[in-house]
Amino acid sequence: MNTTESPEITEQPEQPEQPQSPRDILPSRAELVKEVTSWVRDTREFWKDIFDRMRKDMEFAGGDQWEEKKADHDKYVVNFTNRQLNQDLAAVYARNPTVTIERKKRLDHQFWDGSNEQLQQAKMELQAAAEAAAAAAATGQPVPQPPEQAAKIVMDYGAGIARKKLLDKIAETLQLLITFEMDEQKPSFESQMKSLVLREKVTGAGFVGVKFQREYETVQTTTATTSGVLEKMQAIEARVRELQAPGGPGEDAAVNEEVRLMVNSLQAMLNREEAKVLREGVVFDFKPTTSILVDKACRSLHEFVGANRIAELFYLTPQQVMAQYGKDVRLEGTTKYGDDQTELHSSTEAGKPRRLTSSASVEWPAEARCCVAEVYDKRAQLKYVVCDGYPDFLEEPETPWPAVKGFWHIAALKLNRVEVEKNCPKEGITIYGQSSVDLVKPMQLEMNRSQEALKEHRIANRPGFLFPEGSVDKAEAALIGSMPANSGLGLKNVPPGSDLTKIFVPKPTMPLDPALYRTDVVMQHTFLAVGSQSANLGQQNASDKATGQAIAEQSRVTGVSCEVDEEDKFLTEVVRIAGEMLLQAMTLEGVKRKVGLGATWPGQARPMGAEMSPAGVVTLDDCLEQFVIKIEAASSGRANQAVDIQNFKEMWPSLIAVAQAMGLSLAPLLKEQAKILQFKFDLDEWLASAQPLPMMPAGVGPGGPPGAAPPPVQPKPAGTAPDPAGMQARIQKGGAL
Repeated sequence: MNTTESPEITEQPEQPEQPQSPRDILPSRAELVKEVTSWVRDTREFWKDIFDRMRKDMEFAGGDQWEEKKADHDKYVVNFTNRQLNQDLAAVYARNPTVTIERKKRLDHQFWDGSNEQLQQAKMELQAAAEAAAAAAATGQPVPQPPEQAAKIVMDYGAGIARKKLLDKIAETLQLLITFEMDEQKPSFESQMKSLVLREKVTGAGFVGVKFQREYETVQTTTATTSGVLEKMQAIEARVRELQAPGGPGEDAAVNEEVRLMVNSLQAMLNREEAKVLREGVVFDFKPTTSILVDKACRSLHEFVGANRIAELFYLTPQQVMAQYGKDVRLEGTTKYGDDQTELHSSTEAGKPRRLTSSASVEWPAEARCCVAEVYDKRAQLKYVVCDGYPDFLEEPETPWPAVKGFWHIAALKLNRVEVEKNCPKEGITIYGQSSVDLVKPMQLEMNRSQEALKEHRIANRPGFLFPEGSVDKAEAALIGSMPANSGLGLKNVPPGSDLTKIFVPKPTMPLDPALYRTDVVMQHTFLAVGSQSANLGQQNASDKATGQAIAEQSRVTGVSCEVDEEDKFLTEVVRIAGEMLLQAMTLEGVKRKVGLGATWPGQARPMGAEMSPAGVVTLDDCLEQFVIKIEAASSGRANQAVDIQNFKEMWPSLIAVAQAMGLSLAPLLKEQAKILQFKFDLDEWLASAQPLPMMPAGVGPGGPPGAAPPPVQPKPAGTAPDPAGMQARIQKGGAL
């Protein structure tokens, strides 16, 4: 991870000299680099068959659905695979998920038993003791001590409630912060999640890496796009090093002008005040499936059960490696890769390919890439960054920070769970299982072959004529098949009055047997494989009954609900990692900049009320232990507003009765009603400006049940001033909004 200091804060640290040969590195370190690099190469080779299958499935879903390649692409294709994928995507991920943070249920009170009776009794005892103390003080008698147990109960109650409120405030801040980070992703989180779900359907798995970007550093990503002061400074630094390298470009090279323009652009950015706020927060990197190497010992992709190492692969140019890690990898022995992520080789000797190497940076091919691997080792609790063929680490190995529970900073999306005891890529039995494309591929190929054969049969049965050789001029015979309607053609070699039916004989044709090209069985197998039915693809069979269709649709919805649940668990893992990183690494200033000045963060001292010491502090460990960060159930699936409205209507009378009996505010109910009805209005400001009102009559609340007309509001007489005393009396009686 490359760190770039801000020019306004400190000077750029000097970069250490780069080792030019393995002799400059300790033998033990060189052996560790070799071992990690070998593990990367061996694991990539182990999964090669699976990754090749994934790439073929991507091409298949894109429309390349014939095994034999044909240049004109005129083969018959009925691409129902693509439609099935789009329907699955729309059903599984329909909207942005909702982040929720809850406190774990705990026994926070030591003396208070949780009952209102004990608390009120303790308050009455303290009140009586206070009155007795006041009377004793007035008469000069000794002041009695307040009851110790009652005082402990009241203080315990106040401290526990205050701590819960503080934790809730931090949870609300963290929830808003995670939502902010998700909304700030480029490309957008929603579009990348939809691509990830589609990727899982096509390849059988999807991955998201969560990384924290500190103020003065950048992180290497595959899909996340970042652009700012740090990225421009790194690019300039890489170009300058390229100019200073031995045998580098001369003074007239285009890179000199490029550096000058980049420096001018950086200066303009620094002159703008808003550009001085450097980036800080989490980055969600949606990884290509083939860029993640999972330990071959892994038994399940869910939380990588059984895995000891996981690696992220990046294919970068030497300039990109220099900009990110500050190392020049253009050395002899560094492996070069092409655009297709395969090794580049020189001319063969005795039929054996020889690895292409170079001893000087100027010999590095322009199209060549390096294979950089960020390897997470769970046993050693370290992160290694290696480049294939480079003799040293690109970064000093260290424990990944911020640390997260479970160690892994990567989450895997697998909608249909698969667990194996041993991965066998040659046989196709692996933790990746079968993708949706694999399930429908045999039926898709059979459908294409059947319809292509039917098309060829019809072409072969087109009308045609046979005639003896030489009886008709060849040019005239060629015109017979293309004659326009109601036109004539003269025949030179046919005498007038000849019987043309004896000269031209219709060519024989093969009868068309419809049963030979039927595809209903093929589609039936497709529906069995994907859990769909013909009506879902727009094909209504005449023999289908409404009852059977309803049962099939209910079964399909149940399967989709299961996949949505798996997706919510995956998103819960992603936001949990992000939340733990933010709690540990995000500064209070950065939190307030993104959430607001009212944000509360671990470590802040907060007054706990008059009944306890104001020295209460919620620590980072408290938050990590007590918060449950998750995605609201089914919040990524299809919304069902009608069900929510009906449930709220049924609960409305009970809620109003409780509010009247206990003198509770109705404002939360009004906000929940607006949320269910998707009423776009800022209720907080409106409610804050209202005068307190008496409790509503029994069975009636502000606005009534969802969809009901609100009760009329009686206007105050002109010139009436607010009455604080009367207002307080109404509040004490209970029932102010």
